[in-house]
Amino acid sequence: MKIRHETKKLLSIEYIKIKSITGKEYFTDLYQDEIRSLMEEAGEKPFRGRQIFSWIHKKTTESIEDITELSEELRNWLKERAEISLLKVVKRTISKLDGTQKFLFELYDGNMIETVLMLNQDRKTVCVSSQAGCALNCTFCATGSMGFSRNLAAGEIIEQVLAVTRLTGARISNIVFMGMGEPFLNYHNVIKAANILNDQKGLDIGARHITISTAGINDKIEQYLTEKHKYKLAVSISAGTENLRRKLMPISRKYPLTKIRKTIRKNPGSGKPVTFEYVLMDGLNDTPEEISGLISLVRGLNAKVNLIPYNSHYKEFKTPPETRISEIAQMIHNAGVKVTVRRSSGSDIQAACGQLYSDVKYS
Repeated sequence: MKIRHETKKLLSIEYIKIKSITGKEYFTDLYQDEIRSLMEEAGEKPFRGRQIFSWIHKKTTESIEDITELSEELRNWLKERAEISLLKVVKRTISKLDGTQKFLFELYDGNMIETVLMLNQDRKTVCVSSQAGCALNCTFCATGSMGFSRNLAAGEIIEQVLAVTRLTGARISNIVFMGMGEPFLNYHNVIKAANILNDQKGLDIGARHITISTAGINDKIEQYLTEKHKYKLAVSISAGTENLRRKLMPISRKYPLTKIRKTIRKNPGSGKPVTFEYVLMDGLNDTPEEISGLISLVRGLNAKVNLIPYNSHYKEFKTPPETRISEIAQMIHNAGVKVTVRRSSGSDIQAACGQLYSDVKYS
């Protein structure tokens, strides 16, 4: 076997370069083609790359030593130059209410992220984080109060799913990019992670079972739709008027609702409906004025509304009464707009929507 001791850098400048920091290739971060290229450069047949990819993403191995289809010589060479797992499990918490599980992971540099496994009959959904912390500072979201440390590499996003699979034995059916961070401020790594999670040689999560959520980064929404990605797109708005949204979500000053609507209206993307996520807060954004604004925003678009009753974290925000939630849903439905009410899981372990928070201080 002829092995070259120099490997070319396969990751573009738009991606987080784990290799440049750890000194080793991070195989979980690479497409099949990228691993094949490394194997060819090492003097190996291209199919070795496919084998490695399958072991990582289908068999969810976390050690090169376990890839027994490779020769001992090749495994020893790879162990010096590559790694599969970079996440360390710090804590695992299970909800007594609904069996939701929350995982606190430590990244290679000491930063912490949280990941959630939600169970709903046959559906097993992993909510992944895309950043360590968040820079948007939405007033009702716990993650926003943490501050921001850095983007995650695609492999660090994927490894959350692989680690949950290994730890629980669950066969994951759905992925939502709704954990810590703003996915569209880490656009390229998020898209790469979704593509790898969707790969048939790996976990093979169907495109319609992967949802990417954004707080409304309009230029990236436009890019996403123009590129016609096949995954579901969700846009968090949580207000029907611009005045209130700017108070709740400061990002609205740069990306107002009118621009977001215009972008979605002119660009159908892959044809999948866009979901507008609306966190309902009692006496704040559940007023007739706000709901009327929400209806005006969504009506006429290939879109639907997902109402999310606020999950208690800050005392100044409260969940509306059930009767009010039903009234609002009926009002939206009567206006000809598709609407659902989403009940978050794991509220007793602070794993519900808007509750993810790590009290580890970032340097």
